[in-house]
Amino acid sequence: MEITQSFLPVGPARPGAPLDEVRALVLHWPAASRQTARQVRDFWAGPGNTEGTSAHCAVSQDGTIVQAIPWTEKAYHVGSSAPDPASGRVYTELARTLFGDFAKSPKTTSPNHVTIGIEMCHLDALGTYAQATVDAAVELCAYLCKQYGLDPASRIITHRDVVGWKLCPKWYCDHPGDLDDFRGAVAAKM
Repeated sequence: MEITQSFLPVGPARPGAPLDEVRALVLHWPAASRQTARQVRDFWAGPGNTEGTSAHCAVSQDGTIVQAIPWTEKAYHVGSSAPDPASGRVYTELARTLFGDFAKSPKTTSPNHVTIGIEMCHLDALGTYAQATVDAAVELCAYLCKQYGLDPASRIITHRDVVGWKLCPKWYCDHPGDLDDFRGAVAAKM
């Protein structure tokens, strides 16, 4: 596995603050279809990123991985102020279980303090992934799960799993069986 490091400058999308620990890997999808990992990274660094969002890395359709933030630093990928429709609270029950205090007081902390964010670039509005994207993301997640002692079955989650309201990543939200297969492939790779 080859990872191209192209770290964002410390600023609105990269606070430069250390992660408290790593409790989960959170999968995402970028807003537009057919973006490359480099384009996603460059968006985070650019003036169009008015919200200061970011993730640790992005995976392209050809399997290229671009890392924008060191694994040991916080990225802005799962913070929220909108309530989960199921609980009426800002984070889901699952997020509160996995992240404890990091999902209880959104004004002062968030799951960003204890998670690594991975954007998986997609082919179309359905969120369809190229096989090379999935293969590279499996390898990356296996590496990170080993590195941080994470169980892929319970510690690879989606953005929606954390906030409850966001359809991200769309493919795995719409096809939960494929997410289970992804987790299984990560476990097998480990």
